[in-house]
Amino acid sequence: MIAGPLLLISLPLIAAAVIYPFRRWSLLTATIAAATSLFLGLACLRLPLDAPSTLWRWTVQLGQPVIVLGRELALQPAGASVLGFTFLLSAVIFLLAGVIPQGHLFPPMSLTVLSMIGASILVRHPLFTVLALWLAVILAAFFVQGDRHDSVRGALRYVTMHTLAIAPFLVTSWLLDLHLENPDSVAPLRTLTILLTLGFGILLAIVPFHGWITAVAKDAPPLGSALLFTVENLAVLLLLSDLVQRHPWLLEDPLLLQGLTWGGLLTLMLGGIMAWVQQDFGHLLGYGTLSDMGGMLMALGTGTELGMQAAVTLILFRAVSLVVTGVGLSAIRRQRSSDAFSDMEGVARQQPLSTVTLILGGLSLAGLPPLAGFAGRWQLLNFFAPEHTNWCWLIFLAGWGVAFGYLRGLRAALSSPPEPKEHTSSPEPLISIIAAIATITLAAALGFNPRPILTLTARIVTALPMP
Repeated sequence: MIAGPLLLISLPLIAAAVIYPFRRWSLLTATIAAATSLFLGLACLRLPLDAPSTLWRWTVQLGQPVIVLGRELALQPAGASVLGFTFLLSAVIFLLAGVIPQGHLFPPMSLTVLSMIGASILVRHPLFTVLALWLAVILAAFFVQGDRHDSVRGALRYVTMHTLAIAPFLVTSWLLDLHLENPDSVAPLRTLTILLTLGFGILLAIVPFHGWITAVAKDAPPLGSALLFTVENLAVLLLLSDLVQRHPWLLEDPLLLQGLTWGGLLTLMLGGIMAWVQQDFGHLLGYGTLSDMGGMLMALGTGTELGMQAAVTLILFRAVSLVVTGVGLSAIRRQRSSDAFSDMEGVARQQPLSTVTLILGGLSLAGLPPLAGFAGRWQLLNFFAPEHTNWCWLIFLAGWGVAFGYLRGLRAALSSPPEPKEHTSSPEPLISIIAAIATITLAAALGFNPRPILTLTARIVTALPMP
């Protein structure tokens, strides 16, 4: 019998090893990576955790715990739902990457990242969860950098900030052991809360620790950014929920929740304001994501189940928006080798569907109806409306800041060059057109009928360990 944790960790690593020698055959590697992710995603969402199941000739029990290096790995219901969504999202991204390549290293390294993300969710110890996340970040840095030689900023900031985040969790683990030995001592508790607030502030990109978000969005392949900005947030949310469940006194000290709330408000506003004035689509994607993450942090800061539900909803709908944006931005970067507004003259005429996909994805990220992102933003507004009306206005204005940034980009794309120029760009490939239409249709369909995402959100939040 194969234990679920071993399957979820080892299968992506095996697939990565198989496709790595063929990494320059983007369609082949993307197809194998997508098939692996689809298989694991359906297994997590459909197979029972408490009973064995037969997959071809294999007998698998997803919920069976295993001991690796003295640590227990176990798949809990919330983790199964999160990993199910993560693998299904990855399958979609891999299929799109086969059509619009994201770099030779993207499929194999993404599979190793998914393996480490799975390990971080499965391991039953907060410190080892953070270490597994750190390994995922190091592996992700390879496809963030890709074949670039002009800049290492994105990969360097990504690894540096997450390395700094480890230190607070290392000290926290040591202080928790001391507290367990001497429960009557309350002196370390305040220090623990400060350290955890700092650690989560870095992992969740709270201002002023937000620089890695915009750097990754600028340097990484766009669909890679969509993957990282989604799966890492979900893993960190599970870590936060697990810590609060293990140590309910964290909610008694207002520092952690206030840090999330006011840090989230500052992050929301900074993202909206900076998106307003950006001059390229890469940084605009980063600040749009940052603004959305600010709303997520504000919801988490309430420390309630409804707040957690609003936060998870935002993350899931953000994933859809980022995938749509990533398809359009990848196609334009591939033809123009730049995403600066100053280089966008005439692109709407040469690549009309890619331009539409990019702008609609950005407007979805901003939360404008009737696109998918509106459903997540509406959940957030409904949550804050009864008691925090002023915050609703700030959320609304921040969203319009992001939307205005993309409208400025659209204006640049619609403009004509002052002098006729010969362009070497070829017409949009048919397969790219199909991918763009499919992602736009998905965003619109989820905007009009968000029930599948809301159902999955309820499934995750219901299974989360709450104090």
